[in-house]
Amino acid sequence: MKKILFLFINIVHVLSATASNALFFEKYQVENGLSHNSVWCVLQDSYDFMWFGTSDGLNFFDGKDFRIFRHNPEDITSLGNNYIQALHEDQNQNLWVGTNNGIYVFNRRKETFSFFDTRTEDGVIISSKVTKILKSESGFLWIATMGQGVFLY
Repeated sequence: MKKILFLFINIVHVLSATASNALFFEKYQVENGLSHNSVWCVLQDSYDFMWFGTSDGLNFFDGKDFRIFRHNPEDITSLGNNYIQALHEDQNQNLWVGTNNGIYVFNRRKETFSFFDTRTEDGVIISSKVTKILKSESGFLWIATMGQGVFLY
């Protein structure tokens, strides 16, 4: 019984210490600058900025303001699809963006997107919804799709 009481006292102590740090939540929606209220993925990048993949574009948040990246049919360096469901940052700080129509890589220095040609040995190109992009400990990327399976890059 003493062990349980000791554990309970430690938990209460941790909770009260956390409460004194005045943590709070803020809500961001379209009214605050977000492109869409359906957020499918979130990434905090190596610069501590936040990226949100939504049903209507890629949102960059610097802590104050949102910047939205969307498909522009007149600009071949724009994002190719506005439905964003997966985000990954690589070791070169490029942002990999999984969309409803494949993967696009965002070059921060140039602020351009390029379609990631995912042609396999069999000639298959990832052209369906990309739902997740994960990096393995060995450095490979696992790309999960809706309808085409899983790819290893």
